[in-house]
Amino acid sequence: MRSSSGYEVKVLVLDFDGVITSLDLDWGRVKEEVSRAVGFRIVRLRRFWCEYFGTGLFRRVNELVKRYEVEALGRAEPFPEAASLILGACGRARIYIATLQPREPVAEFLERHGLRRCVAGILTREEFPNKKEMLRWVLENEGVEPRHVLFIDDSEDNIAQCRELGINCFHVDRDRAGQNLLEILRVIGI
Repeated sequence: MRSSSGYEVKVLVLDFDGVITSLDLDWGRVKEEVSRAVGFRIVRLRRFWCEYFGTGLFRRVNELVKRYEVEALGRAEPFPEAASLILGACGRARIYIATLQPREPVAEFLERHGLRRCVAGILTREEFPNKKEMLRWVLENEGVEPRHVLFIDDSEDNIAQCRELGINCFHVDRDRAGQNLLEILRVIGI
């Protein structure tokens, strides 16, 4: 897939919550419950996932948060522009989902909306401590140069970390996700 700026996109990596769909969750309430369960205040779940990755505490919190995510994913719909992006890139680029959500409900969501067949892999918090490590894995596994990877995420922190790998990144503003995704569709020629 060749972009309008002339570089070839061989691998497309998409964040899930905020790019493909929006989880209707009260994250403040989730963090309060998790904080009570672990006995200390969790301010940012992203930081917790990274710091406690692979530990018993991580697994305990993962199961607790996963219950909320499964419920929210049951109600969620993909952004139409995200579905168009995935379906348009299907067969033209390898597509990965890099998410801080758990694998099974994300896979079920993609299957339910006819998108799973286009996705080469789902990389989650359960296997990787952060997005940078997910993208490092994609680079190694796909054997492509960073300039051939396009990463789309709604977190500026994730974008900054992944730019360190030399990957082309696009930040999606949660409040303008549809507009941002339409712009990406135009740039990469879908």
